[in-house]
Amino acid sequence: MSIWTFKTGRGRFWHSAAIIYSLTVYILGWGLLFKGGWIGFFPGVLLLGHGMIIAAYLIHECAHNTLFKVNRHNLQLANLLGWICGSCYGTVEDIRMKHFRHHVENDDVVWFDYETFFIANPFIYRITILFEWFYIPAHCILMHAIMVFTAFIIPERRNQWRRNVAVILVRGALLGGLAYLSLAAFLGYVLAYMFMIIVLRFVDGLEHDYPYRTNMYTDEVSEHKGDLAWEQEHTFSPVLSWRYPFVNWLILVFVVVVISRYFVKDNILSVLIAKLLSDT
Repeated sequence: MSIWTFKTGRGRFWHSAAIIYSLTVYILGWGLLFKGGWIGFFPGVLLLGHGMIIAAYLIHECAHNTLFKVNRHNLQLANLLGWICGSCYGTVEDIRMKHFRHHVENDDVVWFDYETFFIANPFIYRITILFEWFYIPAHCILMHAIMVFTAFIIPERRNQWRRNVAVILVRGALLGGLAYLSLAAFLGYVLAYMFMIIVLRFVDGLEHDYPYRTNMYTDEVSEHKGDLAWEQEHTFSPVLSWRYPFVNWLILVFVVVVISRYFVKDNILSVLIAKLLSDT
């Protein structure tokens, strides 16, 4: 078993700091929810939520294989972080391939056609809009529910059903145990999770404004594949502050900027796919 080795010395410092920070504030958040009383409740929610936010962005970096020299090690870390931010119901390989296609085809490659779903179910649409008005991310919760039961909803993922069931049982038992031990901590976790979703979707919504295409499991290829002008026109860096760069660390925006420049500058995404997937 080989040791996780960072790609660069600089990356060893910054990526280690991000990982340690994510795990530390995640644990502190839980501590405040359980032991901090009502005074520590909202700080606990913020810390727990921010720990999950950073974990989610680190999964993104692992999907790009930017942390460790060996691609398998990026996959292993992403699997562990998935248990923190709740993306563990599916596989990291599914996330990775979907995200690579997003970059290669300059499109939002999806399976679920939510616009058609809402048109066919106007009542659900109205309920979703109502919840969203109260800043309850009902739309994303619906998408997350599909991921939770991914092997039973998406035909192409039927072979994952054993893993899917195991994760549902484990996380379901943990959530049930949490509610039994402390309703306040359970409520805090729900709020922290919604906080994570709101931040991630707001920031990610600004990074690209591609339309979505339901071709995840079809042979259809986006008409914008390889279109650099289209990519530049629809790609943005969600900078929180130009004056105080450290503020951007709250959402790891410096990583997003570096990756965007790398891909745009070299324009060799199709070649990178084979390299990124190779376990070297």
